[in-house]
Amino acid sequence: AEKMGLYSTTFSETQIEKIYNSAVEIGYFDLKNEYNDPQVSDLPSTISRINYNGQDQRIMARNNVPEKLKIFHETLAEILLGQNWQPYSNR
Repeated sequence: AEKMGLYSTTFSETQIEKIYNSAVEIGYFDLKNEYNDPQVSDLPSTISRINYNGQDQRIMARNNVPEKLKIFHETLAEILLGQNWQPYSNR
């Protein structure tokens, strides 16, 4: 079922390092910050950000996305979907 609202989850150090190492493998921190064509706005976009180990990179990917970044985002989505998300309340 689709989740609506705020949810949170916890990642193990192993999971975090796996994501980081996968990012390093594809050169995530050397990729452009944006893959977009301003004339095309009706395509979905994926925004990812990794801030770890002194490195911080945010990428908006919509158009002309490198294949290695697409695969990384797919792998990241699988990890996220496999997590146990719980409703979040800051009250």
